[in-house]
Amino acid sequence: MVYVPFVNPEVVDYALRIPVELKIRDGVEKWILRQALEGLLPPPVLNRPKAKFWQGAGVGELLARYADETISDGDFARERKLDNGWELAGKEELAYYRLFREYYGRASDFSWMGRTKPTPGRTVS
Repeated sequence: MVYVPFVNPEVVDYALRIPVELKIRDGVEKWILRQALEGLLPPPVLNRPKAKFWQGAGVGELLARYADETISDGDFARERKLDNGWELAGKEELAYYRLFREYYGRASDFSWMGRTKPTPGRTVS
């Protein structure tokens, strides 16, 4: 089970009240959080740049492997084109879309949704 403390509603409410100038200072993102954790985390962890969840949590390759093992090439070929004309970049995107569809149903308007561009060195299965 994953516990994500920064998604706790009370933490989110508190974070929204923190002035922007304390969140980003001299180009350093999450400045106030880094200050609060100084001495509690090793400097390489404390000072690393922000990363997407799959990068920071170290689960990127696990997710890609899971998608590759659970989605056949045939399924990917049949399901990769969405109703709005978008084409999914890989089996991992299809795995995420299947989860979305399971909980929210089919959708044709995705104008509200951004997409992550592939990261150099990260393979898209």
